[in-house]
Amino acid sequence: MVIEILKDGHRIRLPGRRFGPDVLMFLTYGQTIVSYSQGKAIRAADLARHLEIPRETARRHLHHLVELGLLDQEGKTFRPARRVKQMLGLDKAVREIKQAAVAVGLL
Repeated sequence: MVIEILKDGHRIRLPGRRFGPDVLMFLTYGQTIVSYSQGKAIRAADLARHLEIPRETARRHLHHLVELGLLDQEGKTFRPARRVKQMLGLDKAVREIKQAAVAVGLL
């Protein structure tokens, strides 16, 4: 089931590309989205530690995602591209999650 969910997401975000060769790049993209939803931009070194891959591999995947228009780079950090944030409603979702966390005393 997890693989099917990943494949569906891959088809939407990276149409016309093969899942197998892109699976690590797609996980890179997913981790960037998760980090952004937690209020953090991601760096290649952080991503490499989290996914347990070489830093250069993480950097290469991040830069490729920038070329594809899915991520924006700001110095050494990466965030979802503006069009991706709008498409996913990330800014609104992150705001609502933070408001809820404040309301229940978590932040």
